[in-house]
Amino acid sequence: MCCWVLSVVPCDSWGWRSLFFWPSVSVVLGAVFIKKYCADPLHYNVHALHLPTVANSTSSAVMRRLTTLQVFQVAGVVQLSMALFFAKMARYGLMLWLPYYSVTVLKFTPALGANLSLAFELGGAFGSPFAVVVCDRYLKSRLVTGVVLYQVLAAVSLVGFLFAGSDEVPLLFVLTTASGVALNSTDLLISGPIAAHIGRANGGIEASVGGVVNGMGSCGAIFQGLLIGWVSVSFGWDAVLKGAAGVSALAGLIAVSAARIEQLHSL
Repeated sequence: MCCWVLSVVPCDSWGWRSLFFWPSVSVVLGAVFIKKYCADPLHYNVHALHLPTVANSTSSAVMRRLTTLQVFQVAGVVQLSMALFFAKMARYGLMLWLPYYSVTVLKFTPALGANLSLAFELGGAFGSPFAVVVCDRYLKSRLVTGVVLYQVLAAVSLVGFLFAGSDEVPLLFVLTTASGVALNSTDLLISGPIAAHIGRANGGIEASVGGVVNGMGSCGAIFQGLLIGWVSVSFGWDAVLKGAAGVSALAGLIAVSAARIEQLHSL
């Protein structure tokens, strides 16, 4: 929302050069506010916490040090890592390239294209916080099953987006919002509660599992730029959208095997 206010509105009102001015002003004002009104914590006698180390802790749990390859051997980690890889590939591809696609292919105005991209972000911002609640209430807390269903929703929404005409603007906004809800919810579920639950169930290795899973997801976010550039030049932008739907479906398919593990071992 802030990006929309600081980009689309100034660009329409004062031209593209204003895009560099207002963010700079906001940074300067923020620095002034922090300097003037945010005192040093030591001023209030607040000091850094010194937590006990594992050796001095009275807890019976012992932290395990595992290599990355050992973490990948934990049940469900490979499947969920690859599911997040493809889900983030689709999510970041849409987040970064949807405005360009809207203007270039759909022939939207820059403002309308930015609003379409905003619908994707708002879908994720307001939909993903309820992902765990939805899984708890309707799927008996089967979070991985929720990932599968969210990825099906993402794939169906993107296929519908592909076949919808550029004159069907309300439908495009609905489909874009739905894909934003689905892809962001998958990201939240896998990188957060699912990874933490797997770590707890395997001897308190939440940080290790979370690091590996999120690291694989970040790789998907990185590779999407290279892949989209090659696909768009070689096969056109429709192929990019088909690819986003395809990797979303692939992420859901990979998560199916993790859902089976969830049912067997109550991950």
